[in-house]
Amino acid sequence: MASGPKAAFGAAMPVLRGISENVYNLGEKAGPGSAMKLVNQLLAGIHIVAMGEALTFGMSLRH
Repeated sequence: MASGPKAAFGAAMPVLRGISENVYNLGEKAGPGSAMKLVNQLLAGIHIVAMGEALTFGMSLRH
């Protein structure tokens, strides 16, 4: 996920394709790429916390 001027995005495309299976252009203004990265990190954090809770609960069930 990235955003930026068309020329900059085009120049970076070979590198982006080299490090990512999917490349999403989120527009020409700076900021939307960072905002989507934040959304992704929030979702990842929620899943990490849920995993910790599930493991703790599972361990409490042991006899």
